[in-house]
Amino acid sequence: MSSDNVLLETGALLVAHTGILIGTVCLPFAVSFLLDGIVQILRGDGPQVFRSALALVVFFAGGGYLLWQSGISYAGADQEGPALMGTVALALLAFSTVMALVGFVVRTVKLLRNARRAEERLQHLQMSPQFRLTGRGPADSPRDDGQVSPILGDAQSAVGPWALHSK
Repeated sequence: MSSDNVLLETGALLVAHTGILIGTVCLPFAVSFLLDGIVQILRGDGPQVFRSALALVVFFAGGGYLLWQSGISYAGADQEGPALMGTVALALLAFSTVMALVGFVVRTVKLLRNARRAEERLQHLQMSPQFRLTGRGPADSPRDDGQVSPILGDAQSAVGPWALHSK
């Protein structure tokens, strides 16, 4: 066996192992992003995340499969290699799938928690006396209609509704 054959065989196995790593480690995480895209669609936020995640899944699945097949199809490759690769692939797939699912659950819980907090802040602002009297929240621009607020007096028209909260 010449050194050229050893290098070609090693290169072919390296390509095959790279394809397995892409398919078993990167692909589950891309699928979890695809699930994030489905959640975004169900929430009514549009299909942008879903489309980009779908492209990422297709890229990783196709690229990993092509690398794996081109690596194991090399004629001089060791015949024990594919069996060992299958064992390694199953172990990596089990671990990365669990980690991708954990990541998906964490991202979804964060998204729902942040949405709930934003809704609570909006309700709190709507229930504040200032919002009820003026029909505006503290984030709105100051009154410029020349009227004096019955609660804040001239302070609101001069510097805006956030002046009392800045101290």
